[in-house]
Amino acid sequence: MKSVPADNNAFAEIVASSLSNWKAQCWKWDQAPSMGSLVSTTSNNRTLYAIVYAVQTGSDDPMRQPIAYQKTDEQLHQEQPQIFEFLQTICSCLPLGYEENGKFFYHLPPQPPKIHTFVLNPDQEQKSRFLDKDNYLPSLISNATGLATVDELLLGLIREQCTLASWSTDRLQSFFKAYAQSAGTDYRHLRTLIERALSLVKQTQAR
Repeated sequence: MKSVPADNNAFAEIVASSLSNWKAQCWKWDQAPSMGSLVSTTSNNRTLYAIVYAVQTGSDDPMRQPIAYQKTDEQLHQEQPQIFEFLQTICSCLPLGYEENGKFFYHLPPQPPKIHTFVLNPDQEQKSRFLDKDNYLPSLISNATGLATVDELLLGLIREQCTLASWSTDRLQSFFKAYAQSAGTDYRHLRTLIERALSLVKQTQAR
């Protein structure tokens, strides 16, 4: 039986680890963080921070693959509850930096997190401290090279920031200025991204 972690913000544990990428299995297959969420883990006396860039749910048994039953979720839980026992959800995370001896470092850590270390949803104070400045953007852009979801990750981060504090237009402009300097993106792409971000901020603040 799995032991209960001391920190109730823990929701997953590392099942694959490298300096530039982690994979974490959620303890509950239907409770995964949103793409763009900031997560953390503590390993080798450091608190490592990463952004969730992919979430995948499937069977943990190659002999038992999900099939279509043409039933609602409620009907399946009533009639076929056993099919959910083989599901697992894996979160893929890009490291953005780490905290050591009370200081933040916005680059890859000297060592990857250890297998089976717990993954946490940082509290609001931790998120605010880590994301207060845009120093993590170069790491995000560098580590996300080749991913098709870079824009969505940025929007996910903005959504997360907006849940912590109300972002002004000036703050958003500062964010995208830092992004443009790090990514060297073209004007048309940047303008489209800013328009999407402004719409997202308005929707978030209206809730």
